[in-house]
Amino acid sequence: MDNDNKTLENREKSLEKVITGENNNWVELFILMNEVEKERLYRNEYSSFSSWVYHLASLYQLHPSGIWAKYQAGKIYSQYLERAQEKNKPVKSLLESNISPNNLVLIEKIYPNDTLLKDTLIEQVQNKMIKQSELKQMWKDKKDDLKSDNSKLILPRNSNEKQKARSTGYFVNKNSDNFNQYLFTSISSRFAKIQNDYQSNKQVHKHKIFRDFKIKGIDLNFDFLTVENTRCAPDYLKIVGYINYSKPKYQDIVFYKEFCDELYLFITDKNAEKHFDDIFGVISLNKDNEVVYEKNATFKKAIYREEVLTAILDKLI
Repeated sequence: MDNDNKTLENREKSLEKVITGENNNWVELFILMNEVEKERLYRNEYSSFSSWVYHLASLYQLHPSGIWAKYQAGKIYSQYLERAQEKNKPVKSLLESNISPNNLVLIEKIYPNDTLLKDTLIEQVQNKMIKQSELKQMWKDKKDDLKSDNSKLILPRNSNEKQKARSTGYFVNKNSDNFNQYLFTSISSRFAKIQNDYQSNKQVHKHKIFRDFKIKGIDLNFDFLTVENTRCAPDYLKIVGYINYSKPKYQDIVFYKEFCDELYLFITDKNAEKHFDDIFGVISLNKDNEVVYEKNATFKKAIYREEVLTAILDKLI
């Protein structure tokens, strides 16, 4: 590449075409901005890369946050590509990607430190398994959980209090992402694999995931409820429920089972599993915060199936 093409002026001319063009391609915007930063083309005229970005925003009457978001999205996807290459995993290049910058920024907010779940979400969004509305809901849930956790924190004032708090159990060790986030991703990943399997056999797999599912007039609340068709009974919608065992009493769990074909319980106490009927499935989180299916649920047709399907229909209409 000629030295002339490396000048900031030439990059800004190229950026002008991208910004003012009809397509306004965010990937091209990121690539050009990344070249400016990597080659430090801004240094002769601006004190920092940030100063140059603010100049760019002012030049085209854009809000700086909009430019930064697209640049951040490019960085997020580039890091995803690097991790995929390390695993020799074939994925779409940045130019081939069909994911919006807003979705990438949302995914980064949801899983800032968990690259495994972050990469899974990126793949699911690219494969149209998860919508932006679902990502927004995940981010809203996480913010709500963080607010709730912060309200319960006991903040030791000095090192002696910190040591005492650790020994007495008052020091709260927060998990960066709550169980619902991991379970949602796990369920979505499972459905993505099933759908690929169906497509390879020229069959159609349909499913829907409902978060915080309630039925009007009935005192129960599923953390998640899923419906899907199955290969053995294509016209039958299988209903699967997921609840946190710490919430209801055992007799309530039996009642929950009457509203779904399969019921999975999330447990943190391994000893609790022996008290469960064999019909219940059991799931937990391992040390890497991965959802583990300790025991599969037994299929038994829901007694109040019609009530659940009516509630589902109400949500979809």
